[in-house]
Amino acid sequence: MGAHNVQTKKGRQQRVKFLIKTATATITRAELLADVTIQANKASAITLTLPPSDESLSGVFGGIGNKGAGVLTVSYTGPSGVTTRTVQQDEEIQYKYDEDGKCYLAAYTNATTIGLNDVTADPGDAGALAIAGSVAMTSAGASETRTLAIPDAVGDMLSLTHTVDGGDITVTVASAYNVAGNTTLAFTNAGDNVVLVGATVGAAVAWRIVSINNVGLGVADPGDGAALPIEGSVAMTSGAGGETRTLAAPAAEGDMLSLTMDVDGSDIVVTSTPAINVAGNKIMTFDNAGENIILIGAQVASALVWRVVANDGVGLST
Repeated sequence: MGAHNVQTKKGRQQRVKFLIKTATATITRAELLADVTIQANKASAITLTLPPSDESLSGVFGGIGNKGAGVLTVSYTGPSGVTTRTVQQDEEIQYKYDEDGKCYLAAYTNATTIGLNDVTADPGDAGALAIAGSVAMTSAGASETRTLAIPDAVGDMLSLTHTVDGGDITVTVASAYNVAGNTTLAFTNAGDNVVLVGATVGAAVAWRIVSINNVGLGVADPGDGAALPIEGSVAMTSGAGGETRTLAAPAAEGDMLSLTMDVDGSDIVVTSTPAINVAGNKIMTFDNAGENIILIGAQVASALVWRVVANDGVGLST
């Protein structure tokens, strides 16, 4: 296995392609971080193994092409575990590692396949988004919506970007796009972007996040007396007489949760299982519309707890 080298403008050599001519080849994590394109060229079969799941590979992507007559079999670790995909002669696929370091493969040279380089029109307010390609969304009203159906197949890739910000855009997805159960995406500023890929989840095909930049993850308010999710953005609505919510410990360091009182019919008291600050506060009281608190999962004394990132008007007590 070798690599072609090219000169950059600064005169440094940059490895840009692996050329595989052996029956078996394994790409290491370090090699994948340094190279973007892998090409096979052999008359007989080739087996290629990509690095296993690794969060340090999050966002890494590139192409795998087969120029030889032999079938190329790619072994990789996807969301459902180790699996394989075959690449025929003159075919090319794309690999990309998601935010959890898991790998996805998607065909993008077939004429019927839309890749991220293909621009798909924004359907406008209340419209249905395409399930592949790159969509530059423009908002003109104070608040707009879009809907997104489930992907047609594993490997479908979709990029959504808020390019002109005339108001917020909320995208409602037909099924959850992460393990937290989020079904909405909130675009509040120009430049907000999310890249999604179709993946096998149980017996169904669903979206999973490959990369995200400043897009809010919306989750439905569970209502009075119910348990809040441990990730995403929740707009809480209260009726008369006072309401409560409960919050469990985060599942991992870095879990992010935003809680906002959207409609104030009465106070909402949220009780967290672990303390959310060094003062030992566990109770958050929302008594006015617009109050917000943002929490992040952290490890303290070997235990997972919440810590306050920002607080606007929410009362804290023990």
